[in-house]
Amino acid sequence: MMTGRGKTRGCYYCGKPATSREHAPPKALFRGFDCDSITVPSCGAHNNKKDFRDQAIVIGLAVGVKEAGARSSLPDRVRSCVEGLLEEAHRVKRAVTLLPIGHGGGLPSFRLPYIEPHVRLREWARQLTAALVFDATQQFDSHLDWARAYVDSPHWVDASGNAIPKLQDLAHLLKQKRTEYAGLQDLPWTMGWSARPRPYPAEIYRFEFLCGEGAVVFRHTFFSSYVWYVGFDSPETTATRLLQKATGLAGPGSRS
Repeated sequence: MMTGRGKTRGCYYCGKPATSREHAPPKALFRGFDCDSITVPSCGAHNNKKDFRDQAIVIGLAVGVKEAGARSSLPDRVRSCVEGLLEEAHRVKRAVTLLPIGHGGGLPSFRLPYIEPHVRLREWARQLTAALVFDATQQFDSHLDWARAYVDSPHWVDASGNAIPKLQDLAHLLKQKRTEYAGLQDLPWTMGWSARPRPYPAEIYRFEFLCGEGAVVFRHTFFSSYVWYVGFDSPETTATRLLQKATGLAGPGSRS
């Protein structure tokens, strides 16, 4: 079992004996950058580096940047990272599908990256959030039911079902989702922390969180373009530790 700071700790996600460390988010996202990593103890089942998921999702994000035409507006070093990931897109062609979206629903014609259900994108987003919560609390909390955590994005099609939504419905669906989530921008989000001492480039990944009565919502932003929300029921002690970590009162984060 992994140990840290003199204490025996289990997996960040399930509490079982840890045999490795999980990077949050995966190192592949920061291709070409000299930065540290937030890492947490992990069992074999919840270390995404050992399966196909990290690669598929990270490359899928880069494909999304390309299809949205956002590469030209990114800083040079971030654009270089995206282009490097795109060179490996052929590796995930069975996991990332491009759906042609015609005019309609108030959105222009474009191709929408679709993460296939077998990649388990929702679980991946839950695991990323769980790892950051563990980094703040330094313990596995069995009261946090990650399987029931809410996961959604205003920028991607829901890939949790068994069938791709009808193409004629996609533009309307995306417009509706973006309208629904627009109101969240003005809420009092708390900026999250980063790897130390060399932080993640914020243009590639950053996160914020919002604490309410008995619940916490994380907002993950990739390439300054794509947002994922993860909400979960939480005891007050967890919210307190998150706020302490974000304000620098909980000590330095873990790093590889």
